[in-house]
Amino acid sequence: MVTHITTNQRLLIRKSLLFVLGLLAVGLGVNLMAESRLGGDGITVFYMGMKAAFNLPYGISSYLYNITIILLAAIFARKYLGLGSFIYSFGIGSFVYVFEILFSLFHFYPSHWISQTVFLVVGQAFIAFGLAVIITLKIGINALDCLILVGTDRFGWTYRTQRSLIDATLTLVGFLLGGLVGIGTIFSVLTLGWFIQAFTGWTQSQLVNHITIQRASADSV
Repeated sequence: MVTHITTNQRLLIRKSLLFVLGLLAVGLGVNLMAESRLGGDGITVFYMGMKAAFNLPYGISSYLYNITIILLAAIFARKYLGLGSFIYSFGIGSFVYVFEILFSLFHFYPSHWISQTVFLVVGQAFIAFGLAVIITLKIGINALDCLILVGTDRFGWTYRTQRSLIDATLTLVGFLLGGLVGIGTIFSVLTLGWFIQAFTGWTQSQLVNHITIQRASADSV
């Protein structure tokens, strides 16, 4: 008996594979930025602080952070949670952990300021690309954004203001725990939004629209 895959099923498979690609990119990017030893975005500094204070791998710190955010979102922002929220929250920790193990096995660490800079810039690009893919797929927003939407709906706070406060808090906590705040932190603050915006435009036109066109072509047959 031959089982035919419907157009919707093919679309779901493709979107799922792209979602995994996004998670892979973010996981790799977090490790590259962390191992640059030049600082990083707020969450990366927080992971570095957890490792310095409690000797926790980046992946485990990611699990703890995302579980906490998921629980808060389940209490205060349940209506915004979707399947993608849970997949992202629990999936990203796995990919961060896998790449951390691979870096350790192959001793993939920078030894010069030039290679540190490359790790920083490429890591930022991978994080932005991965987030752009996840955003454009619209499977579900991450739990942190769910909480931010509550602040916007209830109090009128802008996304940028809330995100800046959250990043600043994570950076401060990470720094107090022993995480490194440096030129990479400044670089992330100044460029992450631009990177995400640039990659979102590309992923929208090259990935999501391509899938939509393929679906429309299949439906017209």
